[in-house]
Amino acid sequence: MQNVKPGQFTKALAVGEIALGTALLTPKVPSAVAGAALTGFGVGLLGLYVRVPGLRQPGSIRPSQDGIPIAKDVWLVGAGATLGLQGFFNGAKRAGRKAAKKASNAAGSAREALPL
Repeated sequence: MQNVKPGQFTKALAVGEIALGTALLTPKVPSAVAGAALTGFGVGLLGLYVRVPGLRQPGSIRPSQDGIPIAKDVWLVGAGATLGLQGFFNGAKRAGRKAAKKASNAAGSAREALPL
């Protein structure tokens, strides 16, 4: 990863941002998946913040002037985690309601099939 040219890195980052934005705006992509992708993207940027020298003040986690634009990307992690967890839990609730409805319909069908 250390041998990536700046131009290549910039292009890859732009493609990733466009793909992620498309996934977030497309209704067919489940919110849990889009949230996980956004969280991963944010964590990757924060990893870059931690690894690149000069983005943090010496001996501290606080950003230097050069690190402020990347350090602000921590909100991507929070937004992605929120979106992903909401999508996951809403999907689990939906699946539970669907299973309960299916069981209710099956019980109703079984009652109708019984002779009087």
